[in-house]
Amino acid sequence: MARWTSLEPTSHDGQARGAPARLDVGARLPEPHFPRDDRHADRRLHGHHRGAFPDTDTDTIGESEDTSAGTVGETTGPMSCERHEQCTEPLLPLCGPDGLCVSCDELPEPDAACAELDPMAPLCVGGQCVQCSEQDATACDGMLCDAETNSCYPCSAHDQCGEAACNLFTGQCLPPDEVVHVGPGFLHDRIDDAVATFNSPGDQGTIIVHGSIGYSDQPVVIGNAQTIAILADDGDLPRWIQSTAVPHLRVVVDATVLVDGMQISGSPGGPGVEVDGGRLWIDRGRIIDNNGGGVVVAGADEQPLTPDLVLRNCFVGRSENNIAAVDVYGATAQVSYSTIIGGTGSLAEGLRCTVGSTVSVRNTIVLIESDNPPVACDGATFVHSVSEIELPGPDEVVDPGNVNTGDFSDVSGWFINTVSGDFGLSGMHPVAIDTAAQWTSGDPPTDIDGDPRPTTDGAMDFAGADVP
Repeated sequence: MARWTSLEPTSHDGQARGAPARLDVGARLPEPHFPRDDRHADRRLHGHHRGAFPDTDTDTIGESEDTSAGTVGETTGPMSCERHEQCTEPLLPLCGPDGLCVSCDELPEPDAACAELDPMAPLCVGGQCVQCSEQDATACDGMLCDAETNSCYPCSAHDQCGEAACNLFTGQCLPPDEVVHVGPGFLHDRIDDAVATFNSPGDQGTIIVHGSIGYSDQPVVIGNAQTIAILADDGDLPRWIQSTAVPHLRVVVDATVLVDGMQISGSPGGPGVEVDGGRLWIDRGRIIDNNGGGVVVAGADEQPLTPDLVLRNCFVGRSENNIAAVDVYGATAQVSYSTIIGGTGSLAEGLRCTVGSTVSVRNTIVLIESDNPPVACDGATFVHSVSEIELPGPDEVVDPGNVNTGDFSDVSGWFINTVSGDFGLSGMHPVAIDTAAQWTSGDPPTDIDGDPRPTTDGAMDFAGADVP
């Protein structure tokens, strides 16, 4: 199964690609949405020189002088100059040793000249100062280089980064030389051992887990501002199983963790995943059958402009220990194309949050097998989602497109097998689920199993993680 795109991608998400504008790689992107930086179309102009080509009606006739940039008489040849800033001709942006404005490839050290003119466009390619090339993407700072436009753009899917993962929060690929494999025949056969190889503050790395097999009793804590990705190998469904009452994964101390394609299940008392002061992005996850809850996120991390939790294409829930499937404590969460089912305990809930939490939910199913309300979260808004109650939409949206299916229970038969955590639609589900979601640019092109979604902006789609 191919790993897929970000929640709000650029034109480099696998769709038809246009020519991207230059991106300021020094900025950190606040959302899992990567806008282009359109500060100026010409990368070579600075300060008050936003420059245009000379006006031939005025600049090529007569004997007038331009005292700031040399004499312009009855010619349109190179302008004289003393410094780069005086060269306003887009194709001749640099001041050469002879005192004339020239292109970068006319200088003895073209790249150095470009870097002096604009550190964000430090390479000379085809006579123009550009951001990057196929051979040198250093200025992209982990982002990708478009070879057609020689400009940087953010990654939006793991497979864009080769063997390494994409940090979907920032659009930067993790280091290609920091990849560790786990599974039969590899150096590491335990997930916790692989995580332990990244043992210094700020470490970044990718762990690829092989085989549709169980990895038992290997709890992991990731902190110290590390960025770690734990990805299932393509086509595999590794089962991360915990038999003690602790989370399989804890994300703390401003760490960033990305999980893709993993099943996290079986804890008798702890939640599957706990986030406390870090941030977590889970794609195609099955966080099921954990009696301490599915996902618990508490407290904001040190980067307030990004969500603390992102869930996409996930199954979450089926806990019977009187606890919520997704629990948000004073944090920010974004949920899309997921199926969340609370269990049968008298205090169980599908989605719960406390005061001060902000939760946005799109194209998602939220249900509960007990008689409790499936949602207990005043800070949540829903768009094109499904539940057995009326779901609140954002204030600014007149018709959020949510669907109330009526009562759901553990014997409704809407899903293949909720007891085992298979929340795939059975064919006996309400038909309204089939068209409740609305696919928009940036949504995943496939479901949790790799089955295709419509990939047409505005198309109706199945809500939840599964397309039957």
